[in-house]
Amino acid sequence: MTTPSAESLARRRFVEFTAETIKNASNTEYPGVYPGEDHSWSPARFRSQLRVEFHASTPLDSSFSLVGVDASIANALRRIMIAEVPTVAIENVFFANNTSVVQDEVLAHRLGMVPLTGAREGFRWMEYILRPRLDGTGGSDLTDYNTLVLKLDVKCEWHEEGKERFRKGIREPTQLYRNSNGRPSACPPRSMALAD
Repeated sequence: MTTPSAESLARRRFVEFTAETIKNASNTEYPGVYPGEDHSWSPARFRSQLRVEFHASTPLDSSFSLVGVDASIANALRRIMIAEVPTVAIENVFFANNTSVVQDEVLAHRLGMVPLTGAREGFRWMEYILRPRLDGTGGSDLTDYNTLVLKLDVKCEWHEEGKERFRKGIREPTQLYRNSNGRPSACPPRSMALAD
């Protein structure tokens, strides 16, 4: 068995970005990739090389680095966490009266992207919804155990001093309106003439 040089080992540890391609991004821990070297997988070597370094950790967010592990293993762990961590998201949106400038479909999609938080106890009593088949048969009924009903009732209105600020030339939506949320198009027009 041959021993690689320190320079060769150092070169293997880094992903190289060139003008045309990315080098050293694939896994090389299998027998035969480097002639004369044994790269068979070993649980003991994996445990000794794996290191997890936490950069920040809060109840809702965590940032860490997996050191000494191949990118494919890190990606597998990422996919497992996405699939196995229980989450709640808005799936179906029914509109009674949408008076905003945002179309129903766009608003429904954006609501579906909002991460919802809740207590762990809530997940224990929730049930899955079975979707009906293509012919419309089967599926689950909507019950208190698999459905949340939320009401979005927000109206963009003038601040108490908003009209006066507008006359003075201020056009910042957060200073003119309540509930503008950075979307002045949802509020009264910015170029409207104000009646006394």
